Amino acid sequence: MTMRLFSLGIALLIAALSGLAPEAKTIPPPQSEAEARGLMKITADQHILPPGAKPEMLERLLELGEVIIYYDHPPMVPWMSAAGILVRAPVEEVYNVILDQAHYPQFVPMTEGINAKKLFDGFYLEDLHVNVKFSFVKYRMDYGLYSYRRPPTRLDWSLAWGDFEINVGFWELIPTPDGQKTMAFYSIYSVPSSSFFKTIYKSNPAMEMLTNVSTATMIVQAIRNEAEKRRGLQRLPGRATPMVGVQKILDSDPQTLLLFLERGNMVILEDGPTVYSLVGGMVNVPAQEVYSVITDFKSYPQFVPGVKRVEEIPPATGHFYNWELQSSIAFLKYEQTQQWYYEFTPPFFVWWEISRPCCGPVPGFWKIIPAQGKTLFFNGTTADLRSLGRIPRYALEVEPTLEYATLTSQAVLVMNAMKKRIQAQTQSQSKTSPKKELK
Repeated sequence: MTMRLFSLGIALLIAALSGLAPEAKTIPPPQSEAEARGLMKITADQHILPPGAKPEMLERLLELGEVIIYYDHPPMVPWMSAAGILVRAPVEEVYNVILDQAHYPQFVPMTEGINAKKLFDGFYLEDLHVNVKFSFVKYRMDYGLYSYRRPPTRLDWSLAWGDFEINVGFWELIPTPDGQKTMAFYSIYSVPSSSFFKTIYKSNPAMEMLTNVSTATMIVQAIRNEAEKRRGLQRLPGRATPMVGVQKILDSDPQTLLLFLERGNMVILEDGPTVYSLVGGMVNVPAQEVYSVITDFKSYPQFVPGVKRVEEIPPATGHFYNWELQSSIAFLKYEQTQQWYYEFTPPFFVWWEISRPCCGPVPGFWKIIPAQGKTLFFNGTTADLRSLGRIPRYALEVEPTLEYATLTSQAVLVMNAMKKRIQAQTQSQSKTSPKKELK
């Protein structure tokens, strides 16, 4: 199992303090193994690796940083997010850490305790007691989950009782080809029963994604740290230069990348601060048309969340632009103006460097890869959330994984907006193109 925290966001705290929690939902316990398996029908047949995908490619991505997979069309639920991390320990050892619930308060943040009761062979009822903390406020949560354990690589769960309409997810542990490391993925989808939460998420879709991703990120990091600690391993140092070798990695296996991106977006987060993110998406559009939309910077305010204005800096060389941006962390909005310098290699690559008065320049890029008649495209960048002010700085000190969740939610929103724009422009061009006359 493990702890499935629902939220680390401000929305949870406001709802709690406002006394808006609804009556807890209860799912009757299963009376047979078949009924218990039926509770896991949403996740039981889902897997991180798509059929035909090479685990070696996934390992190379995880060597860059934490991998977030955002499925935008899974079965029976509208979306699901999974956070994955590379653990320097064999699968069996990592699985034992996941099941060591008695010691969770010692190494999993915000956990007060978990009580597990066996129902059938492999099926358990787990009662969770957690204390969510954000800034100066604490909020206790108590809820239950049914878990289906399939050692040493799998654990699924679904809601038993608590303030949710749905709470489902799974752990999946994938051994590296040499068997010495584990690619550990924690996937989750939850919907609160509170109408207040639903209103918040409807008005701010990034908040719903942020709470789920923050949970998954925090959990996989805690499990990784504990598993490696039990092996006597020290934390690896961060990279001096972000995303070293990423271009070669992306070019090495476009087929596996395509299989992942056909199911949704992928984000790779390299340790910070500041955390560097690489988000990838796929469209059924030629590479040249993808490049055309990406480099049409002045139109970004029409469709990219957070971009207020883009202006070319004279002389009009096509290399320097001013960007007026609006960042959002929970309910707080911050505005910045940045100067970006560009270098173009059409139709497959755009490189830039952002000048920041706070903390020096930072690089970024768009990379475009044709694959089997479709186009994969990746955006690598970062944002210094700490430079936005005292409140974001303090929030990240309290819970550092909020930086991962914030960058992921923003990256996915931008990628989805870009995909929608590319597809709409392609459809518009096809409608206006003159048709050949039949002879």
